[in-house]
Amino acid sequence: RLEFFDHKGSSSGGGRGSSRRLDCKVIRLAECVSVAPVTVETPPEPGATAFRLDTAQRSHLLAADAPSSAAWVQTLCRNAFPDPNSG
Repeated sequence: RLEFFDHKGSSSGGGRGSSRRLDCKVIRLAECVSVAPVTVETPPEPGATAFRLDTAQRSHLLAADAPSSAAWVQTLCRNAFPDPNSG
């Protein structure tokens, strides 16, 4: 499974303190139908590359620096789609 934290709420403005919180999201790798690098017009930060993880229910767009992004895709594919001929 893949766990990540999604930012919810607003970090600015007029309430008491910060209303930001992190929600933990879980993607079951057994539910993945594809994992692949994608090209985006505006990366979230310089040097970042994006990849998409698709399940039957939704698509997740994730990003990391270029070497890490490639490693994430490789690792997610290896774990989500194990080779039945190995090991």
